[in-house]
Amino acid sequence: MKTHQASKTSFFQRYEQAYISRQIKNPDKGSNFEIASRYFRWLPEYLLIQLLKIAKYDGILFYENDQIIGHIFYQKHPEGWKVFSVHVSDNLRGKGYGQKMISTFLITAHNQGLKRVRIGAGGSVTLEHICTKVISGGLTLPFKVRRGDTTGWLNFVQ
Repeated sequence: MKTHQASKTSFFQRYEQAYISRQIKNPDKGSNFEIASRYFRWLPEYLLIQLLKIAKYDGILFYENDQIIGHIFYQKHPEGWKVFSVHVSDNLRGKGYGQKMISTFLITAHNQGLKRVRIGAGGSVTLEHICTKVISGGLTLPFKVRRGDTTGWLNFVQ
């Protein structure tokens, strides 16, 4: 599994933009992102992605054999990055890819100097399961993580 943050070719740029646009235009029903994006999801792909960058939305795409197999999307806030979407391709679920993706995200955030991140806002059983797994040491990380003071927050222990 590889991560890919910056496109090297125009093919990959178009492929990534199409993927990201599909995800944006089809948010989880009732999610905070569905509510926040309701007024701009109709914009053309290139404008939609630029608007999200301005609003500090970002993400990591995960690849295998040049195919996107999943993503983690988050928004950068002063108090920490807030994950709002984690997805693993249906045919790869239950094979440890989600754990590798979350580990990659946490290591990336920690390496950027963040002190904490939020994984979900408490409305997702899956994201709560991920938080519990991280806290219990179920992921191999080069640092310790503790549950934050509110739902979904994880604090990095130095």
